[in-house]
Amino acid sequence: MARGDGSIGTKKGTSKLYLRYYVDGPNGHRTQIEEATGTEDRTIAEKMLRERLAGAERKAQTQTEPIYLIDIPEAARRMSTTIFAVRELIRSRKLKCIVVGHKMLISPKAIEEFIAASEVYYGAEKDAPA
Repeated sequence: MARGDGSIGTKKGTSKLYLRYYVDGPNGHRTQIEEATGTEDRTIAEKMLRERLAGAERKAQTQTEPIYLIDIPEAARRMSTTIFAVRELIRSRKLKCIVVGHKMLISPKAIEEFIAASEVYYGAEKDAPA
């Protein structure tokens, strides 16, 4: 293990080894993780530490996309419909929303998914023989 890769040690009163390493936390802050290995074997503990560091590195490399949420009036404007119609779509579970306090918020992706599903449904209805 190179310096700065974490450490392996024991705690008072036990012979079991513990891992200590840092991961990227929220807002760019580093967070120290301390984890019991359940073993006294240093080679097993080193392997566990390498696995944890590799997992933390993979997690740091994956970028999460921010989630944007809009309220019902904005959703109605984007969908060219009324506030009442958007509320009815939410109540009938055709349009997904997130409830924060008393406010229902909708992601633009949920609107896109609803429109795509509606186009498939109504497009299939038009193509059906009469």
